[in-house]
Formats: sequence, structure tokens, C-alpha cells
Amino acid sequence: MDLERKSGNETEQTKASQTEKWKAAALAVSKAVTPPDVVDVIARVHRKVVQPLEELRTGVPIEWRRRYWALGPNKWSEAIDGRHWQHGPAVYDFCLHGGNSGAIDPGYLGAMFTGFECIEAFLGQRTTPKMWYQVHECAMAHCWEMQRDLAGSVRTSRNYVVVPPSWEGAPNGMTPAAKAEIAAYDPHICTLVENTEHVPGSDGVAQVPGGFRLEFAEVDAATMQRNLQTYLDEFYDRMTTTTADPTSTALDQIRHIAWIHQVMVRMEPARDGNLRTATLFLNKHLIEAGFYPSLLGWPDGAEVLEHALWFREVVVGMALWRNGVRSTAPELFPELAEIAVPDTPL
Repeated sequence: MDLERKSGNETEQTKASQTEKWKAAALAVSKAVTPPDVVDVIARVHRKVVQPLEELRTGVPIEWRRRYWALGPNKWSEAIDGRHWQHGPAVYDFCLHGGNSGAIDPGYLGAMFTGFECIEAFLGQRTTPKMWYQVHECAMAHCWEMQRDLAGSVRTSRNYVVVPPSWEGAPNGMTPAAKAEIAAYDPHICTLVENTEHVPGSDGVAQVPGGFRLEFAEVDAATMQRNLQTYLDEFYDRMTTTTADPTSTALDQIRHIAWIHQVMVRMEPARDGNLRTATLFLNKHLIEAGFYPSLLGWPDGAEVLEHALWFREVVVGMALWRNGVRSTAPELFPELAEIAVPDTPL
């Protein structure tokens, strides 16, 4: 900390310069695949949501800000599924991975960088439903003009995700533990039902009967925000109790952070963009607890994996992030080796 205080101004100048380069890179990608009006929408949301938070950003500890942006030019990897990194930062803008039924998502990366900045400004503040939707508005900025009801709005209609009998990281569909966790949520947020219909999957392709559907509860806007507040309160209570317990470990705190992340995903507070928004908050909570972000290889796993397995995914992602920083800017974090998070979780 002494070294940081001595070099604080220099660190801030370096960080500001790097941030401008990352912003420019994100905007360049967006412009390359996005109509000018969508780029303008992202800029307007940035002015509306992010810039008013500038005063808050000045109160964020330098150490948190440095750690948050430590991946440097590879910051984009926090916004892209690990399984798609091979296609580069514009993978979703161009749909280079061949998923999403081949549909491009113009402006995705530019909107996510706006979301990064919004989260940075909120570091150190207690997460609230209002904050969640502000960040969601940023992360969905490229959809704001085309589908106004998507960005920053509450989901009030029924929705679902299809869980086939065998699905990537969940080869058995859903484990008994995952089913029990979903059934035990109070207040109720989602229901697991057997899939007996031909319904569209997440990629728009019709799924044959089999497996399950994770159905997200249909509630009014006030109830949705009240439920989210209830779970956030429980999360902070858990963190406070764990921090005060001398027998607890760093892994206990990470379990709680992984738990609230799964709640956000399974609650589906918005019609679209829930995974990306929940991931932004996952890394917010990790930074605030003294850790560092997680690079998720399969974010969809938060919907279907039992908590113990999802916790493992989060910790493995933290190890990936740490290795990425060591290769990108090792001089920034000589203390990384001392952080008590194992490469292989318990």
C-alpha cells in the first residue's frame, strides 16, 4: 500500500491512458459491424447512465480499479464465453462462433465496455435492484433503440430455457442436487419441469421432447424487484457472518458470491441480457471481497449446475484470470501469488 500511495498519481494517469485505448478498441469493433445509429445509442446510454456516476468513481480505491482493469487489452475476455475466445473480441458482433442461429449482435462489445465502466463506478456500494437495472441498461445499450423494452427493464412475462438430456457441462441434464436447490428457493423464482413439448431452445432451434425446461416465474415488476432485494439482503448477511467468523476461509466467501450470481441468473430479472449482467456483478462482488474477476468458460452453467459445481467453475475462472494477468501485465500484481484462491477448488 505504501508503494501504491507513492505512485498513486502515476498509476491513475497510466490507467486513464489504458482505459482510453480499450474504449477506442471497443468502439472500433462496434463501428466495424454496427450501423452508426446503434453506436450513437451506446454513446447516449453512456452519457445518461455512466457519466453521472463519474463522481462516485473517484471514490473507488485505486487498488480495486487497477485490479478491475488489469487484463488490459484482453479485458474483452470477461465479456465473452471462454469457449468462444478463439474467435476474438468481435465474436458476438460478427457471430463468428456460428451460434445464435447465425444472427449477429451488432454493438455487443461496445455495450459491454459501457457496462464495465458502470460497474467500476459502483465498486464499494451495496448492490441494489436499481443498480442491477442500471448496469443492465448499459450492457444492453445496443438493443435500446431497436427493442426499447429490453434495456434496463423488468421482466414480467413467463420465460424458460430448455435443458436437453445432455448439455455441454451438464452431461446428465440436471443433477438431483441442482433440482433440490431450484425447488427450495424462497421466494420462488423458477421451476424445473419435464420438457414434453417441441419448444425452441436458446439458439432458436426446436428441441425434441426430453430433458427439462427451467421456467422463470411470471411476476409483476414490484415483486421481481422485491424478490431480488430479498436475495441481495441474504447475500450480504451471509458475507457479514462469514467475515466475522474466524474459522471461515476465502473459499467460503467465494461460495456466497457464486450463490448470489446463480440466483440472479435463475431469477432472470430482465427479458434478455441476464447472463451478461449477472457476470458483471459476479466480478463486482469478487473485487469488493478482495479477490479478482473470474473468466467464465460456460456462463450458461449457472442455470443448470448444482451450486457446488458452479462454485468450482467460478474458482477455475479466477485462476484463468490470474494467469491472464500474469502474462499481460505481471508487473501490476506481484502479490497475485499470495491471494488465497487455489487453482483447483476444494
